[in-house]
Amino acid sequence: MFKELKWIKFVLVAIVVAIVFSKIDFGNVPIKHGYCNNISFYPGDSLVLFADENLKEIKKSYRLFNLKGEVVFEAKGIGRIQQAPSPQVYSEGLNYLPTLSCKVPDLPSGIYHWEKKVPVIIKSKDRADVTLVYPFLYRQAESNFGGKSFFGYNSSDGIPANELSFNRYLESSSKDNYIINFLNQNSPELTVNVIADIDLINEQPNTQLLWFYGNYTFVSRALKRNIDALKCNVLVTSNGFLNNQISVSDNKMYFKNDTLENIADTLKTIPFRSNQVNYPEYVTSGVSYIDGIETDRVEANNKELKLLIDHPIFKDVEGVDLKFTHVNHWNGPPIFTDSLEGLTTITDSIAYFFDEYRLLAYNWNDFSGKKTLGGIVNLKKKNTLSEWIVLGSYAFVGEENLKNPDVKSVLVNSIKYLTAQPIASETSR
Repeated sequence: MFKELKWIKFVLVAIVVAIVFSKIDFGNVPIKHGYCNNISFYPGDSLVLFADENLKEIKKSYRLFNLKGEVVFEAKGIGRIQQAPSPQVYSEGLNYLPTLSCKVPDLPSGIYHWEKKVPVIIKSKDRADVTLVYPFLYRQAESNFGGKSFFGYNSSDGIPANELSFNRYLESSSKDNYIINFLNQNSPELTVNVIADIDLINEQPNTQLLWFYGNYTFVSRALKRNIDALKCNVLVTSNGFLNNQISVSDNKMYFKNDTLENIADTLKTIPFRSNQVNYPEYVTSGVSYIDGIETDRVEANNKELKLLIDHPIFKDVEGVDLKFTHVNHWNGPPIFTDSLEGLTTITDSIAYFFDEYRLLAYNWNDFSGKKTLGGIVNLKKKNTLSEWIVLGSYAFVGEENLKNPDVKSVLVNSIKYLTAQPIASETSR
């Protein structure tokens, strides 16, 4: 009898403990890292989160945060310690078990994070004044999660990878939050959407202005062709723009893999301006990294651009020079003489691609024995008549440089100019 009572007491205690344990919310237990089945989603799409944490098979809530640090959505899932099945995580991916599955909530377009760790972009099909292009491909290329990236400096044994999996943890950047806050503070009247660069392989954004604010050195041929065909105005504040051809397939990206068989040279993953590909970056954006101003670290301070044309984006600039605290590079037009008249040569040679091409500001530079020209370009694409302003440097989104009222005004006025300029249709030409 005593043993039976003791056993009943043990069972009752176990039940109480189980009930209490089931009521505990482990949502505040941080995840270590993770990834989603995609980087960007429309509301209603199916999202799967794969997360690694210090818990064993625990049901819990997972919180989705906006960039203000506010919880905007929660979903139930199962926390667990995950194991990557392949030692070559950089190329084969983590391939974790699912943590949760849910429908993407109807939230404003923007950048969100699961548990302040795993980035998620929510897109919108509604037309926007400005659409920001999240540099997903470059961040994957630079990430050495799993041991390697597309760069030797942060890859194991100094040897970069030829392929990288998207099923890896991707660290966030404070630059995203800074750019969105900049827009909200300086152009609060504008509606803003966010997409990933990889979305441009298959989508045309519904927007007045598309802003490339990050690094876009690595893009696929299909993505570059879709950028050529954009039917919206474009702002570029990047000197890493459309340099290297990659291929994207099966949730991976490939680079420098020129051993691929049964495909044409133009589809092999080699630089766009190589003789085999012959699709240089300047036929799309009018400028290139190689032909711009490059400075070493000693010369990078207190650079300036000379204003050449009286343009609305310069209306608040005092004087004839635009000064920067720090800049390493400006993209520039590929010219073939030591004078500005050389621009006539290049605009004639690529007139097929542009209806209008104007150098708005410039500076000459000698780097490693080569005469180069960097600057700001305003152009109109011939086939779509979309208008571009290529500021051509990260300097225009650098926090230190934007403390200069002149630099800030050029960026703000570029946004205002391009959101106000009508986009001419091909039928109206």
